[in-house]
Amino acid sequence: MISWEMIAGICGGIVLLFTAGEKIYHILKPAANWKKKVDNLQDEVKELRSHTDRDYQALQHIDEILKGIGKGQITMINHMIDGNNVEAMKKTRDDLLDLTNKI
Repeated sequence: MISWEMIAGICGGIVLLFTAGEKIYHILKPAANWKKKVDNLQDEVKELRSHTDRDYQALQHIDEILKGIGKGQITMINHMIDGNNVEAMKKTRDDLLDLTNKI
């Protein structure tokens, strides 16, 4: 026959198991949260790297255009000095058109 002491012991054991499970859950929950945070940060880093790569490529293109503009200004100055060198001006114009068409 089941006595009250046995029922109280079983209920106490169940409460003890639930309390232990709750403590284990509270110990492991922060680790799971950190994993989610790390995964989110890794995604953000990948996104920032792609933005950085696109920005770097755009800056390289701007650098090429600035070099072409400088070359064009030097050609114009040379033309103003001696009045010749029309073929060099045409070539510089074509180079600048090629650079600006890449935009």
